[in-house]
Amino acid sequence: METAVRKGTRLDYNPPKQKHLQTLIKLTFQSPGNAASIVDLLEKRLRENSWIIIFKVLIIIHTLMKAGDGDKVISYIETRPSALDTSKLREKSSGVVHIQNIYLYTAYLEQKVIAYRNSRIDFVKNTLSNKEGRLRHLSIKNGLLKETIILQKQINTLLKCNFILDDVDNNISLYAFKLLIEDLLILFQVMNESIVNILEHYFAMDKSDARISLEIYKKFAKQTEDTIAFLNKARRLQHDLNITIPEVKHAPLSLAAALQEYLDDKKIEDTDIQENQVNTVKPLEQPKELTDFFQSLENEKVNVFYNPIIMQQPQHAIFTSPVSTTTTTINTNPFRVTPQQSVSSLLPTNSQTNNNPFRTNTVPQMSLSSPTTLYQNSNNDLFSSFNNNNNNNNPFTAMNSTVLPPTLLVATPSSNNNHNPFSSYPTPKQQQLQTWSNNTIF
Repeated sequence: METAVRKGTRLDYNPPKQKHLQTLIKLTFQSPGNAASIVDLLEKRLRENSWIIIFKVLIIIHTLMKAGDGDKVISYIETRPSALDTSKLREKSSGVVHIQNIYLYTAYLEQKVIAYRNSRIDFVKNTLSNKEGRLRHLSIKNGLLKETIILQKQINTLLKCNFILDDVDNNISLYAFKLLIEDLLILFQVMNESIVNILEHYFAMDKSDARISLEIYKKFAKQTEDTIAFLNKARRLQHDLNITIPEVKHAPLSLAAALQEYLDDKKIEDTDIQENQVNTVKPLEQPKELTDFFQSLENEKVNVFYNPIIMQQPQHAIFTSPVSTTTTTINTNPFRVTPQQSVSSLLPTNSQTNNNPFRTNTVPQMSLSSPTTLYQNSNNDLFSSFNNNNNNNNPFTAMNSTVLPPTLLVATPSSNNNHNPFSSYPTPKQQQLQTWSNNTIF
């Protein structure tokens, strides 16, 4: 543990190595007290007056929250605010830009802990395990509006992390920025799911809840624009980040007027709606854009707001390249010949056993572009010249026998009325060795 912390925060311009991060991640699951011990060791490293070490400490803490036993890590940091205290870091001319990034990064991690304290849930960790946030189906009675407000505060703090990445030695800042992008995509997904849930019940809410929901929606529209701008800026750094940032999908943003109109309607009854009561809404009460949006959600079989980051192929990047996997494609077209599949494998095979082990090397291979050919003798038995009535087991004695050799015949239409298309061709009366020439069909 001590070795992984020390090597993970060593004084160089590269982010913590994956092997040290994986060691610490595994340790958080092995023993209940390991998470607290790791945080204590990291807190000691925060006392170093080096922006490199402090930045790496924050990256390790962020990674443990996300990939390790996050609940234990965040719960312990909640009781020890000094674990994220970077206020004693002195500014130096060589690291002023990085120190500004550190302050922004620290503010986000602190807000992440505050959000956990108020909701007892880590939205990122919870959504990673389920690929759908809990706010999608959470009822207003159980705290939908309250948790949405907490989530919006966390997103607002993250959107303020406009890192300055113009410095030459910015590998550590880029790695932290990549972690922020991953969190933003997940949090934005949870936010959209929460807004959809709110809009589904908005026209059946009482005035107090509708008023809060309207403020949430207005803030959501503003944060959506900021999120798109934030990701557009990050998209220009995809090569340096070694990732591909997707185009995010979001709920409609032009419903504020319709929601406000409903809120101003004097005919709204200020009564509480029971959660188990079926809400019957008139079609005219909801805007057409909203009904169309709900219809599109019903037609989707997957979560339309799920936007995972795609790792690019390993380049000269600062991060550990993902493990490459080989995808096996099953060819369902029986007529398609793959490079590993020979043409002869697609042709029907003869069930008879060839007693001459060298005969297959002298028979010309069949081609898909040439007419179908048969090798036949006068007795209409394939290769029967090697199977006479003699008891000689030597397969080469048939070469000197008087039995007629096989004749090459081409299956072509015959003008006579004979049902045997091959009978019109004369059978040679004596054995002759003929060489293959350009005049043959091959």
